Amino acid sequence: MKYTRKMFLISAALTAAVSLSQAPLSLAEEAAGPSVSYNTETTDTSSSSASNGSETASGSDSVQAALEMMNESQRAAYYKTVADFYTSNGMNIPADIKAGLEQYSSFLSDQNTAAEGTESTTETFASSAGTGASASVNGTYVVYKTDEKGSTLLFKADPATGEAAELYNGWYEDSAGEKYYYEKGKLTVGWIIDDGKFYYLDPSTCTLTKSSYVGNFYVGEDGAALMDTVTPDGTKLAYNGSVYKSKEPAEKLNDLTYIYRNYLVEYPDLYAEFSERSSGSYQIMPEKENGFSWYTYASMKLYKRNANGSLGERVYVGDGCLRTDAVIEVVESDGSISTIRPSDLIGSGHEVWQADHIHIDPAGFITYTVAK
Repeated sequence: MKYTRKMFLISAALTAAVSLSQAPLSLAEEAAGPSVSYNTETTDTSSSSASNGSETASGSDSVQAALEMMNESQRAAYYKTVADFYTSNGMNIPADIKAGLEQYSSFLSDQNTAAEGTESTTETFASSAGTGASASVNGTYVVYKTDEKGSTLLFKADPATGEAAELYNGWYEDSAGEKYYYEKGKLTVGWIIDDGKFYYLDPSTCTLTKSSYVGNFYVGEDGAALMDTVTPDGTKLAYNGSVYKSKEPAEKLNDLTYIYRNYLVEYPDLYAEFSERSSGSYQIMPEKENGFSWYTYASMKLYKRNANGSLGERVYVGDGCLRTDAVIEVVESDGSISTIRPSDLIGSGHEVWQADHIHIDPAGFITYTVAK
């Protein structure tokens, strides 16, 4: 299932609605439901083990469950915010949302008065996306634009003209203090590296995860993965951030492949090439150690970039290790985008590919790559 802008808007709309009604944020997170991400590793606040194969309710069921927990004022805020998102993005308002607006219309006038003169971050973004007008968010002018491929991207805007100036990259913090991360104008989820540290953006909310286990790792109060220390509950973490299992890190690259992990920490935008070995063929092998499974791809090459964007020095050639739940995003010949897992590579026609960048978890296992 692919992550789409429409899915993000609905998730963001529900979050904004619940926030407007002063409902707990956890309710918004529950209601938002799972959206597709660069990797499917599950955030787990109660256990240090990864959640594999767990079943979750569908997005619609999760939303319905959350609505049943809301009071009437909160439901009114939800229906109005979702309707606004549909309208601002040129989409028809669904019948159930229209019915909700009518049912709770008496509560909307009071909320509009209370909220007069304020505008949530998500509402600002939706307005920008629908009209192309720029808006000042946290002191930075931004604007959504649709490129020639039909992808809607976030740009920094010229404060004087409102025109898109450059693709938005890096952190963005909304008015509620939630943090998001953009790469080349695209909202990013899963593991990312920033300034030498690993952070995890929750796929269900797109927000930075804090003070929580994420699979075999733990992120602290600032969202950065902890390394070679002890978690607040006393769990010991290895040099690569992994919890221990049978006196060894639950996730661990060998000494040779760990080299590429260190290069990516220092240079997160390295260009990657997954291609033939020196013997003239590629190789994809499933492996398992200490209860953790992955796929080893031979061979992977990593390159620095020159100032003009061209390929520069090759810094690594060797095996690349992909998580079993890694997402390989493929741009098809017709321009559409599909995703495949490492287990589906053989026979897919995409066994060999190049990537502008790759994402890895703190131990160095690849979680996401775009195949060109």
